[in-house]
Amino acid sequence: MNRILSVLLCWMLFVIQGCNNKLQESPGPHLTKEFENVQIDVQSFGETGPCEPSIFVSPANKNYIVAGAILDRVYISENGGKTWNKQKLTSTMGVWGDPVICADRQGNFYYSHLSDPSGLNWAHESLLDRIVIQRSEDNGKTWNDGSYVGFHHPKDQDKQWMAIDPQSNHIYLTWTEFDKYGSRNTRDKSRILFAKSTDSGDTWSEALAINQFDGDCEDDDQTTEGAVPAIGVNGEIYVAWALSEKIYFDRSKDGGKTWLDQDITVADQPGGWTIDIPGLNRSNGMPVTATDL
Repeated sequence: MNRILSVLLCWMLFVIQGCNNKLQESPGPHLTKEFENVQIDVQSFGETGPCEPSIFVSPANKNYIVAGAILDRVYISENGGKTWNKQKLTSTMGVWGDPVICADRQGNFYYSHLSDPSGLNWAHESLLDRIVIQRSEDNGKTWNDGSYVGFHHPKDQDKQWMAIDPQSNHIYLTWTEFDKYGSRNTRDKSRILFAKSTDSGDTWSEALAINQFDGDCEDDDQTTEGAVPAIGVNGEIYVAWALSEKIYFDRSKDGGKTWLDQDITVADQPGGWTIDIPGLNRSNGMPVTATDL
């Protein structure tokens, strides 16, 4: 799995950020309000540190914010991020990191993550057998057991991301499927899959491969990873990901039914998405897709 363990990056993303100094003079209205950083978690001895964070503000009420971090952390704020409560996410399908948080226009929150149904982690072959999506209807206080997508065992499902259409409330999910995670066998491939839910995450469409070029399964530069969906003003679905020192882009204008026959190359990515930094276990630079509505 893609584990971004850069301490600096995790700290920057995990802390609600602001500046401790007054804003610079500007031609427009002068703002003098100071914003303080708020620490909402810290690593305890013997546990996995809280990294790979995701955070989302409720469209229904901006005072409600939910965040998540590996492997199974949930953070809830009811006052716009000033104070936070922490809890653990549970599911019968297991909770194994790669948290992604979203919320729909009704204020329902969704927490997607990797699976560990046996609870034995790498000691059991069922690890990563699907992508799990859990829903909260009370701003993150409680969560259902979840639905799932991409159950193609023994293939492995990893590094998902999620977006919700603000008009239709449809949920879109993209991720990487490995024929066998970590395999160096040239016959084993990785690909980008897409699925959607039109009923608030209760059920999901069959997963569809949208990439033109497959990657290997080593979880490295030659692996297709980092697929992030974004929604356009007319409901278009845009996705970009990294592979072989390039960033690729694909789009659908019919709700994910059809995609481009040929992916668009956005840019070269010299050195690939795996960045070697002395002293760090892993540091990755995958693309993030966003749209200006």
